[in-house]
Amino acid sequence: MSKSVYLLSEIDDSDLNVGGKARSLGYLIKQGIQVPQGSVIIGDVYDWYTEKTGIRGRIIIELSRKKFTDMRWEELWDASQRIRNMFNKTSIPEKIREEIKPQLTQYNEKKTAVRSSSAAEDSGQTSFAGLHESYVNVSGIEEILEKTRLVWASLWSDAALLYRQELGLSVDESTMPVVIQEMIQGDVSGVAFSKSPNNPEEMMIEAVYGLCKGLVDGKVEPDRWTIKRENMEITSHFEPIREISIIASENGSKETTLPETKRHTPPIDNSRLTQIANLVLKLEKIFGKPQDVEWTINEDEIYIIQARPITTIQDKDDIRNWYLSLRRSLDNLIELEKRITKEIIPEMIHEATQLEKTNLTQLNNPELIEEINHRAGRMKHWHDIYWDEFIPMAHGTRLFGQIYNDRVKPDDPYEFTKLLSGTNMLSLERNNRITEIARKLSENPPLKEKILQGSTEEQATRLKEEITELFARYNLDIKSIIGLLDEIQDTEKEQPKKKEAEKLTEKYLKSFEKDQQSFAEEALRLGRSSWKLRDDDNILLGRYETLLKKALDEAKKRLLDTGVEPIEDMLEDEIILSLLQEEKVVTREKREHIEEEKFKPRQLVGQPAVPGLITGKARVINEESDLFKFKKGEILVCDSIDPNMTFIVPLANGIIERRGGMLIHGAIIAREYGIPCVTGIPNATKLVETGDSVTVDGYLGLVIINRL
Repeated sequence: MSKSVYLLSEIDDSDLNVGGKARSLGYLIKQGIQVPQGSVIIGDVYDWYTEKTGIRGRIIIELSRKKFTDMRWEELWDASQRIRNMFNKTSIPEKIREEIKPQLTQYNEKKTAVRSSSAAEDSGQTSFAGLHESYVNVSGIEEILEKTRLVWASLWSDAALLYRQELGLSVDESTMPVVIQEMIQGDVSGVAFSKSPNNPEEMMIEAVYGLCKGLVDGKVEPDRWTIKRENMEITSHFEPIREISIIASENGSKETTLPETKRHTPPIDNSRLTQIANLVLKLEKIFGKPQDVEWTINEDEIYIIQARPITTIQDKDDIRNWYLSLRRSLDNLIELEKRITKEIIPEMIHEATQLEKTNLTQLNNPELIEEINHRAGRMKHWHDIYWDEFIPMAHGTRLFGQIYNDRVKPDDPYEFTKLLSGTNMLSLERNNRITEIARKLSENPPLKEKILQGSTEEQATRLKEEITELFARYNLDIKSIIGLLDEIQDTEKEQPKKKEAEKLTEKYLKSFEKDQQSFAEEALRLGRSSWKLRDDDNILLGRYETLLKKALDEAKKRLLDTGVEPIEDMLEDEIILSLLQEEKVVTREKREHIEEEKFKPRQLVGQPAVPGLITGKARVINEESDLFKFKKGEILVCDSIDPNMTFIVPLANGIIERRGGMLIHGAIIAREYGIPCVTGIPNATKLVETGDSVTVDGYLGLVIINRL
């Protein structure tokens, strides 16, 4: 390789592998636009690194586990986490370092920004904006190389994976040049659209005090102006509550409180606003397309940090936008956590408790239908909140995992979960209560018989009330569950070792400087809270599903017993009607299809969710009644473990799920109990049959079917 690093000012129209961002910046410099001086590490260096270290082949293997179209967001994150760990654990070879370092000596004593510049980034057809990593206030060549490696890794973030697959870009076609620019300590920064997303006759400019990172990360709400393109008339100015700004610090950036004078003053005045507007229109003319521009002001000079074409405005339901919305900052997650724990959860519990007081049998038919419609509406309400609030909160676990892995660089990319266990999850508390009841009955067999026979004896009545209260909430039949109690009472699962977690916590905290300890501790605390909520939210939502199912069951009973047809006519929602008519059974046609399968693979590839290796007899759960046939030591095989199924998890020696991802409910519970688990097995309940001897390899994400 003759040259691996180019100055931005050296970039011309030749076919250099510098990426869209670097090419645009180089072109702006030649047009006399004020751009921070910088260089680009060409994409060939990324190719060299991934080939020499073997990472390229490992990425191909990782992305071949499952058809991409079948992967859920949890599985995308799992894959990206494992790939990121490959980069974390693989140093840049000395030969590559020797090639790059002499060409970066001018940055040894300067603060820099290290940014992505992928081949498809900032092109007129595609935009990877927000999908790849950028780092500010980077010090020295060694840290530049470290951050370069993380930018390379971000080529395979979960959101970037989704976009790349949609564009049809393969591993071989994906590369990542990296831009290094001198850091401009902006007093004021912002973004501008030469054509407003809302009105092409206008342009939009946003500004914040400090670095633009505050605006881009969503930590700081900007002032926002709309301006007529033809005459620069300001048509609107949104003024936020100005409280904080993001400024450069020794460790990158930090949040600071704005002085009182700035709180009541917009970051830029009308004169400066007009300057920026004219500059942005000039950039549009230079490139011949509407531009999305990032800018900053330092010592009265306006610098263009980057400019990219405005691609077609995406639909608000575009899944890429939803993926990006899941990526939250620590501060944002802390506020979200407060809202969930202080407002949402107490309201959910209070409302469910009130609904449970309604005696459905005493309602006449119109009242029952009204109750069904009301419960369906409340379930939809909380389901929407689940997606808007609880799912983004799961990023607390993802964020901590990334912070931990980037700092500690463990061999196991999921080692961080050992620090998150033992948070008194609702499902574990429920399971502990079931186990306690099971032991009481095992110690007193006559009492068990009295409960089953409906004895009115005080001890039997008291325990039956306790069982009824617990199981009614989760829609479990008392007689069926009591049949499992002999199995449950003898269940002991090894919990994650407390001493190991304490050692890992100490190792994690030691990886931070003293002035970063509070950040490290808060990230860990939030990770634990997010881990717990990721399970609890399923239990809370399941409570509303149970409430609706009870009302529907009462309606079904009346239809069967009395033939009252008007019930169906009074339902407001076709979905509710379908629920009323639905029966959870495996159809004869489905069974015949399974039996007619001529070829079934012996090895299934999924996602490694919980490490461990175990062999046992499979128990496939196709319908609710299958749960009560489960025997201690069997391998649980299911579509997905819903909250009302977790009472049998302690009985299982291994778990296989069709739904994939380390952050799904079943995988989280399996980790709490230390049960080997593989998720993301397509057609798991079809390819494995009850009674099959199966081996669950939670290290590699494999399931071996040991057929004779």
